[in-house]
Amino acid sequence: MIDETIGDYGQFSLDDMRITLAPGTPESMAQTLRHEMVHAALAISGIAYIERLPEEAIVRALDSIFWPAYQSLPKRTWPTKNS
Repeated sequence: MIDETIGDYGQFSLDDMRITLAPGTPESMAQTLRHEMVHAALAISGIAYIERLPEEAIVRALDSIFWPAYQSLPKRTWPTKNS
């Protein structure tokens, strides 16, 4: 759902099982959707509710480190068994 009135780039509501995004460029909205999907996965699994878990820090680490590294994989040539 897109909502021009939310104050954040996006948010996940566990009660509604809905991700809401603020309007933006297609690239920023895709990144925000992925970010909120990780929040959703952590919330739905219950991991987000572990006391003292720095959930936002974990999601931001994925945003800053994991996803950029993962996205660079298709650009690489992987060796085959015979090489």
